[in-house]
Amino acid sequence: MIRRLAYLLMFLCALYSCTNDIREVNALLSEDNLLVEESKDVRMIYSDSAKVSVIISGPRMLGYLDKKNPKQVLTDGVKAEFLDGYGRVTSYLEAKYAVRDERNKLIHCKDSVVIYNANNEKLETSEIFWQESDGIMRTDKFIRITQPTRGDTTYGVGFESNEDFTSFTIKNKFSAKMTTSEMQLQLYPEKNQE
Repeated sequence: MIRRLAYLLMFLCALYSCTNDIREVNALLSEDNLLVEESKDVRMIYSDSAKVSVIISGPRMLGYLDKKNPKQVLTDGVKAEFLDGYGRVTSYLEAKYAVRDERNKLIHCKDSVVIYNANNEKLETSEIFWQESDGIMRTDKFIRITQPTRGDTTYGVGFESNEDFTSFTIKNKFSAKMTTSEMQLQLYPEKNQE
């Protein structure tokens, strides 16, 4: 009898200790918590036919696992190296923020975007879209291209290029002289909104 009473008492204690606050359980299982993963010191390597073609890195990435709109967001900066078939870097991209739309294979980089190529030519703009499927980079924003070997700096609005930044088109090219503050306003509009 004492044994049965002890078992009953242990069962009741176990049953009581297994209760949870339903609000705590719901908070843990909310869609916001389940659909986002955070990674630090990220390095993503893209390859084609067993050859590395792009290396993307950043200090922090949030992965949104939503089935309808999966995306990766590099919140604290992004660096991308584009490689040729021999593994040599042909161009380099930096930005302070990037979003990769996984479904459409589109990367949107913004805030202080800079691209260099092997000829040390440099593109500066406030945002650029890189379509992974065709390797084309585009923007409709103000751009500045510096070409030191030609001693030339070109300004314009709208740009399209291959990911090596060796063949590009400026949609609306102009070469009027601008003050430094006017140029900064066009290149970095997000800084001027602060």
